Amino acid sequence: MSLIQDPKYSVVIDNGGQTDNIVIGFLPERFDLDITSDWDTPLAPGAANGYLGALVRFGLAEAGVSAINKYMTVALWSGVSPINVNIPITFIADSPGESITKVVKPIKNLMKMALPNDLTNGFLQPPGPKPDGGYASEKLGITGGENITVRIGEFISFYKVIIQSVSPSFDMILDSRGIPMRASVNLRFRTYNSPTKQELDTMFRV
Repeated sequence: MSLIQDPKYSVVIDNGGQTDNIVIGFLPERFDLDITSDWDTPLAPGAANGYLGALVRFGLAEAGVSAINKYMTVALWSGVSPINVNIPITFIADSPGESITKVVKPIKNLMKMALPNDLTNGFLQPPGPKPDGGYASEKLGITGGENITVRIGEFISFYKVIIQSVSPSFDMILDSRGIPMRASVNLRFRTYNSPTKQELDTMFRV
């Protein structure tokens, strides 16, 4: 078994389960996840409280008292961001005859996952998933959407992701036809929605 065929050391990007839409690359030594929980302080006084408010604050300041009460600084949860992932992926051809199938074609397919489809009615169909049951999508004849899954090693999988950027870099190690035998891609994607605790349990397969 070659290293890239071992699930423990591979990154698999699957766009619908079809052979041409499955991209497999080498797992990097490290990658980064980012999730942010947002909190606001809606009770905190703003700068523009009007003339009367300014007079009150001025009077309190003269008395050596602040107009801000500690309970006005309480933080209230306002939402959570989707999980953002930035991961470098390496593609290597084991022999000169595999440069297209193991390097160039997988990268091209990965780039397609970030690009729209050109529909016959002149509209562009966005890449990635779409909201289910959209009235406008039905009227425009748009069906399905792309359900892109990213599996990283054997311990974590992301479902229904949005590919945000694909940045390939080709090494000039060429075969006899001038096709690169090695390349790296910096892949940036995010989850379709902000995950819950329960959904995070399904992502981590341990």
